[in-house]
Amino acid sequence: MPAFTYTGNYSSLSGWMWFTDRLDIADEGWKLHVSGNAQFGQAILDRVLPVLQNGMVGHKFLATSEEVEALHGLQRGKMLAVYPDSIVQAFMVVTEIDRALVGVVGRHDVPCIVQEKWVGRTVVYTRYGAYNSSIYHPTRDIYVDDSIGETAPPWVSDPWGLYSANPDWRAVTAHQPWPRHSKEGHRRMGRK
Repeated sequence: MPAFTYTGNYSSLSGWMWFTDRLDIADEGWKLHVSGNAQFGQAILDRVLPVLQNGMVGHKFLATSEEVEALHGLQRGKMLAVYPDSIVQAFMVVTEIDRALVGVVGRHDVPCIVQEKWVGRTVVYTRYGAYNSSIYHPTRDIYVDDSIGETAPPWVSDPWGLYSANPDWRAVTAHQPWPRHSKEGHRRMGRK
């Protein structure tokens, strides 16, 4: 199976192609995963990468259909990861991805991403988690492992009940933002 073709500024790191125009991202938040497989991978990248590039949204993707098909267990289907700056940006990105993919690929064409919430109308899933490897626990004032096996930790409220393709932006912007804290270090994408 061949490598996917794409345009834009990307750099390979640990098997992922990272968008180099936007490397500075927050430590944690509502990450998005676009589910894909070898059959629909190229069509997804052709339509979604321009959306993310134009919005200057941090993201990474697997560069070959072999890598996508090799994903298994909790990683199955996660061909493209998106790192929004805020819940408003996350909602906007889901809406734009849906516009790009509706009629091209549907939820039943690609794997369901386990332990994540399906959002939008196409193949986008989300969970609250680290954009690297650990999330900040505000009560304990420490970083904890991000393998908690849930959509969000108990200290983070779920804003996705407010989501629609035409959300009430007043309610969305009033929603509690994800935690920011004194230890927040804005990690660079791709850095361990």
